Amino acid sequence: MQTAIKVEQLSKSYGNLLAIDQISLSVKYGTVYGLLGANGAGKSTTIECILGTKKADSGTVSVLGLNPKEDRRRLFQNVGVQFQENNYQPEIKVSELCDETACLYKAPADWKTLCEKFGIGSKIDHAVKNLSGGERQRLFIVLALIPNPKLAYFGCFGRLFMVSRSVCVKGILFSNTGSVYGFMSSAPPQRAEPYSVPRRYFFAFLPLV
Repeated sequence: MQTAIKVEQLSKSYGNLLAIDQISLSVKYGTVYGLLGANGAGKSTTIECILGTKKADSGTVSVLGLNPKEDRRRLFQNVGVQFQENNYQPEIKVSELCDETACLYKAPADWKTLCEKFGIGSKIDHAVKNLSGGERQRLFIVLALIPNPKLAYFGCFGRLFMVSRSVCVKGILFSNTGSVYGFMSSAPPQRAEPYSVPRRYFFAFLPLV
């Protein structure tokens, strides 16, 4: 199985604070990978360095065979991202937000189909601010999948289980052609419930302490 993400000896400091210390990991195609750790353990910094939005002090990163710093534009077209926090214009409608997102990509997925798949098809004419918390989380997952990505990053593992596991987890695993996988980071949930996924997928956890 080919490696989609490869990180070797990644380190990043903020002044005297060592945020990540020689982290190495690899993620294979067709897998779901969870990055777990307590608040302040360095999860967000690790993700930012992997996605190329932050420069590491040392180490190497390869994402889909590309250097995330040197090949940002090419990588952008193949990666979907759902960050922990999302700020949008308060009056923007679901349809407008999805349309604007789709315009950024060369071959976007049909966002209306995604909305139906994730149970918010009837909400596309509603303002985002009027959606329930669960509906907003489903929308943010849809936005991450609009690029038709080869890699989808979800900023909070727990949210996928808060929002209808049968809809969200199965929807993500089977949403595109089977080449999509999730790369997720989260603080360990206080209460975890078992969920059965197809055998070709697995959850791997890298604790950062």
